Amino acid sequence: MMKAVILTYHRIGTSKGDDCAVASQDFERQMNFVAASGYRVIDMAVLVSALGSRDPLAGKVAVITFDDGFAETCDTVCGTLTAHRFPATFFLIGALMGQTSTWLSGNHRLIDWQGARRLIQQGFTIGSHSLTHRHLTQLTPDEARDEIAGSKRVLEDGLSVEVPFFAYPYGSWNAALRDLVSDVGYAGACTTYSGFNDLEADRFALRRLDISGEYSLSTFKRSLTFGENQMPLRREIGYYSRRLLSALRSTGAKHGS
Repeated sequence: MMKAVILTYHRIGTSKGDDCAVASQDFERQMNFVAASGYRVIDMAVLVSALGSRDPLAGKVAVITFDDGFAETCDTVCGTLTAHRFPATFFLIGALMGQTSTWLSGNHRLIDWQGARRLIQQGFTIGSHSLTHRHLTQLTPDEARDEIAGSKRVLEDGLSVEVPFFAYPYGSWNAALRDLVSDVGYAGACTTYSGFNDLEADRFALRRLDISGEYSLSTFKRSLTFGENQMPLRREIGYYSRRLLSALRSTGAKHGS
């Protein structure tokens, strides 16, 4: 059974300061683990195509995404991604290119148009994270359409590339917004719900794992294994204990027959 995992990152760089920020050395260790563990890192388009055709992807599959488009993040991660030949999707905010964020502490600078073009030149995919990063469920239908369709139009006009994917800001979405994202021409969209994506997954409500700056490498490994955010060690111990107990019972039943 296909169980594709999508990783979500926000800020990556030299300073942390909040749980959305992953230190650059931690990110590098995480990517090294992904590479060494036999994951096949694919572009978002490959996953969405598999869902559309219902053709399962073999093996351990991962997709890497970055929300918001923080300039330091984009500058920091490209070398590591390129070294591993990992594709990635960067969800950018159409009307805030080159400006600063207001939704995280520190008001960090966002990537500008020139930086976004460098991402494209390096082979990465550009997605939309709305026009101004608002809670879409709090908007009128017309306002939501402006945020969703407007960002696609602005990014495509400014970068001269197709922008095929959307990520709901703050993970704020509902069925009406899902249909709107589909109607305006996106091929898929990402939520912040954790879990794996199998062939039954809705390509306009894809699940992702939010990688926190508080993660140790062990926590990161558990999150990938179980498809959950902040997978606690006690859950892993319980899982393997149940598997061991089941195996012992099976062995005992065979010997008793």
